[in-house]
Amino acid sequence: MPIAGAPTLWLWLEGSQGGLRLLVPFDEGHAQIASGLTEVQIGKVTLDGAAFLTVGTSEAKLFQQCHALLTAIADDIQLRGRSVAQAIADSIAAWRLLLQQVSGMSADEQVGLVGELWLVHRAFERYGLDSIDCWLGPRAEVHDFSAPTCLIEVKTTLNRERIHIVSDLRQFVPTPGRPLYILSIQLQPVGAAGNGTLPAAVRSIESLIASDSQRADLFAAYLRKVKYSHSHESHYSASYRLRTKPALVLVNDDCPKVSPELLRKAIGAPLADRISRVTYSVNLDGLGWEDGTSEFVGVLPAASGGDLL
Repeated sequence: MPIAGAPTLWLWLEGSQGGLRLLVPFDEGHAQIASGLTEVQIGKVTLDGAAFLTVGTSEAKLFQQCHALLTAIADDIQLRGRSVAQAIADSIAAWRLLLQQVSGMSADEQVGLVGELWLVHRAFERYGLDSIDCWLGPRAEVHDFSAPTCLIEVKTTLNRERIHIVSDLRQFVPTPGRPLYILSIQLQPVGAAGNGTLPAAVRSIESLIASDSQRADLFAAYLRKVKYSHSHESHYSASYRLRTKPALVLVNDDCPKVSPELLRKAIGAPLADRISRVTYSVNLDGLGWEDGTSEFVGVLPAASGGDLL
């Protein structure tokens, strides 16, 4: 079936078990064109001694959708004067964009961010706007929060016990001269009706820093780094509340951990140095100080305006 226009193109239907294809007069520059899609094949065929580039599908149930794609390619070539390669690439890219899935945060990433934002919000009581500068989580640093007097690693879980996943041997290694605390936060899901959602936590921080455009821009950049977008808020409707009071656990000899030093002692430096990653679970039940104790508020004073959760 010829498609009126210049150059002349054809739609080629091989029956329900054959395929639906666009035929374009072939030249050697077409040899490297590829679709990048499983169900859209690009090839070459010779009919009555003439060579043609073919674009289409053999999957009968996709003929209707493929027809729309092939029509768009033909329009680009005939009406807009684009090259065959560019017309195919642009039309397929447009379809990819139309059908692109939301590339948002996983459930675990959402829970982790809620915990880190709880810390940033609480830290405002002591450090004010500098709390945004102290937040290292989005920077892919070893620890999540670097205050002038201490380091804090945030561990957030939905477990009924204070069981947390440690995915980096350096997370429980203090920096000389500054104590390292593990902030253990246990969350409990409360459906989608509560106020403790991730978007609500983000907006709470944004309201605290609204007067400082530099910090506001920095916070927005951090959110992008962790794949959070306001346009995805409808996907983050889960609401949480604190299952227990957050606890601070000082990383010392009484804190259960696997460190590079411990690994070297256990199996020797030559073997330990060949191990690039260790992931393990740690139970912090009964360790450290819960929120409200003098030890806890000595590090993170109670928020005068209330906490996020």
